[in-house]
Amino acid sequence: MKKLPLSLICLYFTEIHTHLTLISDSLNQVLSRGVIDSDSNDKLQQVKKDVDQLLKLINQEKYKNDILLQPSPVTLVSPDEKFLKKAVDIIEKNIADPNFDIKTFSAEAGVSRMQLYRKLEALTNMTAKELIRDIRIKRAAQLLEQNKITVSEVVYHVGFRDMPYFRKCFRNQYGATPSEYAAKFR
Repeated sequence: MKKLPLSLICLYFTEIHTHLTLISDSLNQVLSRGVIDSDSNDKLQQVKKDVDQLLKLINQEKYKNDILLQPSPVTLVSPDEKFLKKAVDIIEKNIADPNFDIKTFSAEAGVSRMQLYRKLEALTNMTAKELIRDIRIKRAAQLLEQNKITVSEVVYHVGFRDMPYFRKCFRNQYGATPSEYAAKFR
């Protein structure tokens, strides 16, 4: 059996709705005149009731289909938001790479190093290097909160080469060493 497209079904509902409305109006006119016997009147009252119920169901379906036929909501994203999302995605993709540098970052972002610095400075008040370090430290904090890997493993998972430098950066951002921070979540 061939399935009908939704737009065609909606058209059929509209057509049926129109005909049933005409029938309902005609029944109202006949019943209001009082020119028929009581047995016929009862039968027509039942037909009118059935027609009205069908109209109600069609209206409900039509309303549902009207909702389905609406375009999906549009979410407007500013170019700056797009750029920041792209920048964070690039950093997260390369987070474990200790060789990930500004040159690679700007190439993947599709802008020059100067444009990258200017845009990031304007949007985040951080240089590209600071943003990379900030996201790495935040990811390290997330990993430490889970208590599934050691601090040494976390250091390498977030792309730091040097444990003392990692500790210094982590302490500056979170006011505690990585070990002290992890201990809060045990």
